[in-house]
Amino acid sequence: MRNTLRPQESAQKIAVVILAAGESKRFGSPKQLADWNGEPLLLSVIRKVERCGMLPFIALGAHKQQIYDNKSLSPYTGQIISVDSWHNGISASITASIEFLLARPVKGVLFILGDQPLIDVKHLQRLLSLAQASPEQTFCTAYSQDKSKFGVPAYFPQATFEKLLCLQADQGAKWLLRSEQPTVIAIESNMSLEDALLDVDRPEDLIRAKSLYNRTRLFRVNGK
Repeated sequence: MRNTLRPQESAQKIAVVILAAGESKRFGSPKQLADWNGEPLLLSVIRKVERCGMLPFIALGAHKQQIYDNKSLSPYTGQIISVDSWHNGISASITASIEFLLARPVKGVLFILGDQPLIDVKHLQRLLSLAQASPEQTFCTAYSQDKSKFGVPAYFPQATFEKLLCLQADQGAKWLLRSEQPTVIAIESNMSLEDALLDVDRPEDLIRAKSLYNRTRLFRVNGK
C-alpha cells in the first residue's frame, strides 16, 4: 500500500527512527500490536512523533508482516525499514537504519524505542529542537537524576554513523553514547524517571504503563 502521509521537512533534515524490530519473546506476542487505549502500542509512539511535526521511519523485523498487515498501521508501510537480521539484537536495528539513512540527505537521526508509551512529547520536541539547532552534537535522555546514566531517546549526528555501523549483537546506542560525551537532557514529568521511561517488555509492564497513564490523565483533569 502506498504511503499517503507527507513528512514535514525540518530545516536541518533530521530523521526520526522508531526501533521496533524485536521478537517480543518476554511479552508472549507482538507487543508492537498490543492494545494501548484502543490502538496498537507502536501507533501511540508514532503519533507522538507526528505531534512533533515529523513522520518517523519504523525499523521492523521479527513481526514485520503482522505489523505491516495491521489496518491501523497501514498508512505507515512506506516508512518501514526492514531489519532482516533482527535476531542479532538491537545493533541489527541500528545498523539497518543507518544503512537506510546513508542514501538520504540527513544530518543526523533521533532514535526512539517503540515500547516506551509514556515518553513525553515535550521531551521529544526538545531533543528535536536541540538537534535542529546543533546538528553536529549528540543529545540523549537522562536515566538518573544526576544524569550519570543515559540512553534513548537519543540523537546522533551524521559524524557518528560509521561508529553506529560497527555495533554488534546487543550493543545498543548506550554503548556508543558513553564515548561521545553527549549532552544529557532530563525529562520534565510528573512521573518518576523510572515510570516515564518504562519499557513494555512483559504483559505486567503494559498493565503498569496503562495504570500510570490513567493516573496522569486524572491528575491533569483534577488539576492536582
